[in-house]
Amino acid sequence: MPLPYERFGQSEGPRPVVARLMFLLLLFCGTICTVMIVSFMSYFLVEGLGHQPWVISG
Repeated sequence: MPLPYERFGQSEGPRPVVARLMFLLLLFCGTICTVMIVSFMSYFLVEGLGHQPWVISG
């Protein structure tokens, strides 16, 4: 019984590796963006809206 990728004439080459790397790159970018928005949100709450700094931890 042929494997699914053999049925269509495709071979298992570097494509799965590239797909994994692209997924990890996307995950890394999402993590970095989340970290940046949390820090800027805290700064905006204190400086922009004039809240007390203890509001961030609550």
